[in-house]
Amino acid sequence: KEVAVTALVSGRLTQVRGELGQRVMLGESLATVYSPELADAQTTFIAARAEHAAHDQRQARTQRLYAIGASSRQEVEMLEAERTRMDQQVETARSRLVLLGVPEDRTQRLASPADVVTTFDVKAPITGVITKRGANAGLLIDPATPLFTVTDLSTVWVIADLYERDFANVRV
Repeated sequence: KEVAVTALVSGRLTQVRGELGQRVMLGESLATVYSPELADAQTTFIAARAEHAAHDQRQARTQRLYAIGASSRQEVEMLEAERTRMDQQVETARSRLVLLGVPEDRTQRLASPADVVTTFDVKAPITGVITKRGANAGLLIDPATPLFTVTDLSTVWVIADLYERDFANVRV
């Protein structure tokens, strides 16, 4: 059981904690990536939510004006159509964050640019031993760059050529 570990985002490795031969647990942080792409995705989500909230206020105001006859039905319908488009923009931005590995609870807490995180931890996908390491601090990476290979050595098969006289000496 061998898994190639890659980052979900492009960027620059700022810290590498995984060493060749090191035993790692599922979810253990192996490296940290600085990613402008991740920051951009979070900023896009925040902007889409803010624009959506402003549109909701504008739509509520227009509906009140329509109720008293100070706005046209066409304006109300136009704002409803625009709301559907904005709902889709917010959902697209949220989905992009999920694809980049940002947990849903973290996404919901994004409210302002101060909440934007520019680093991302690359975590071990399985419990095992690091058998290959291609990660070094300062390396520019993308999602296709293999950083580590983690191998689960709990079950190992050995194929060997033995002389019949050596069978008695073979042990697990």
